[in-house]
Amino acid sequence: DGNDIRVTVPVTLNEAVLGAKVKVPTPEGPVMVTIPKGTTSGKVLRLKGRGFKDKAGKRGDQLITVHIDVPATDAELQRFAESWSGGGNPRAGLGV
Repeated sequence: DGNDIRVTVPVTLNEAVLGAKVKVPTPEGPVMVTIPKGTTSGKVLRLKGRGFKDKAGKRGDQLITVHIDVPATDAELQRFAESWSGGGNPRAGLGV
């Protein structure tokens, strides 16, 4: 994306809800990035100056899109979701 680099990084539900430090690849090698507590899928985090260099030597950024990876077969998570009544309606802003 110009001089910026985009990468999608999967995180666990636990890491998204509680916050965590995760290893993310960059052109210079992996770095640790803080996933803020309560992060949702699609949130974009920025690593300033970790993109490509332009002809003048100025570097772009690395943009990290968080993707929450929910396991398809986790009995404990399924039991929790079945008993949980929280969360509200995330589609309320769409009028539905």
